[in-house]
Amino acid sequence: MFIMTTGLGLYTRLTERWNPSLGQLKLGRWGLPINIIAFHWSVFEFIDTAWPRTYADRRAWRQ
Repeated sequence: MFIMTTGLGLYTRLTERWNPSLGQLKLGRWGLPINIIAFHWSVFEFIDTAWPRTYADRRAWRQ
């Protein structure tokens, strides 16, 4: 799941274990804000897909 990837990336950035010299993509000072936005979006999508919907009721398809 994407939420685990962004969460672990955010954790390593916040605990200063992130070594940006190891990767090929460099975001500079935008790296942390983008990671925070990506993590929050992942949490939102996780909740949104897990939320029960009324149209998911199989009885509605029989009508």
